[in-house]
Amino acid sequence: MAERVRNKKSEYGRGKNMATKFSKSRWQQIIGSFPEYRVLVLGDLILDRYLFGRVRRISPEAPVPVVELEGGEDRPGGAGNAVMNLAGLQGKVWVAGVIGQDKAGERLLEILQGQGISRQAIITDPDRVTPFKTRVVAIPQHHQVVRIDQEKNSPVSAEIQKRILDQLEKLIGQVDAVIVSDYGKGMVSPGIMEGLLRLAGKRKVAVGVDPKPGNFSLYRGVSFLTPNHVEAGEIVGFRAESDPEVEKAGKEIIGKTGCRSLLITRGEKGLTLFEQGARSREQGAKTKKLPAPGPGPYVIHIPTAAREVFDVSGAGDTVIAAYTLALTAGALPPEAAMIANVAAGLVVGKFGTASVSRKELMEAI
Repeated sequence: MAERVRNKKSEYGRGKNMATKFSKSRWQQIIGSFPEYRVLVLGDLILDRYLFGRVRRISPEAPVPVVELEGGEDRPGGAGNAVMNLAGLQGKVWVAGVIGQDKAGERLLEILQGQGISRQAIITDPDRVTPFKTRVVAIPQHHQVVRIDQEKNSPVSAEIQKRILDQLEKLIGQVDAVIVSDYGKGMVSPGIMEGLLRLAGKRKVAVGVDPKPGNFSLYRGVSFLTPNHVEAGEIVGFRAESDPEVEKAGKEIIGKTGCRSLLITRGEKGLTLFEQGARSREQGAKTKKLPAPGPGPYVIHIPTAAREVFDVSGAGDTVIAAYTLALTAGALPPEAAMIANVAAGLVVGKFGTASVSRKELMEAI
């Protein structure tokens, strides 16, 4: 079928709704347009610090390795990793969240500023602690020796919630989609989600969530969700490992949230996409590349694109970043899921919380 471009708003964002066959040129067209689209990330901002050193002996004081420090590196974690992935894919990105009045918060702001990312919707709360994870890593194998966490998880105050929502109201009309990156550190609350969904609904802006099972009740009404299979199992109360289990869990999650699409990441088993809606099924029937129409959401299992798995830390942030940008650029959910799958396959070959560049993704496609 020849490519068709219709100048109408995509149901997932403000991109052009381009219905076509799956092809290399089609995917390059979608990925090539990423810089045109704008995404706001709302969520828990974390600072990830990596301390690298060599282990040559065991301590005489206790049976633990002695790490001879050789260097270190700070990276944005949590919602910050989703931000860095969007920036790497060259989408325009805003970030909303809260940090403490501390050195970890200052360091996060410094890194984001260095990437040219707006900090206007990041609120500093002197009563909070910026979540800060320090990993001691033995090189050259990059084995993690120990992780030290500094955090106090409590809901943000009513005053801070109001300030965040005021910023969201100013920004919502400037973006094509919103990603909620929920790491369970207190940023995502009933008040924040209610306010966000109200604002997004008025502007018809899609809201996607990388969920935390404990906050599942807050996600009803979002556009899409991207849990991993363990989180999906926790949400529904049974294991989601095999294809039938994942399918049962996904249909239950869609039924409870009413989301239009659901992407469950499954590690070495790849991804499973669920989608509901007549438009997508009609497109599938026409192109013969998607399952034909049927009752309930249709399901697609996508094998992993990873060639080598080095570290799965933060891979979910890469998935939701690539999936969201692809949807806003006019991709159908199966196309967006395949692009996200390739992006995840690249990032798991890197160490720690890492991101994928648009150039890497283009070359991999």
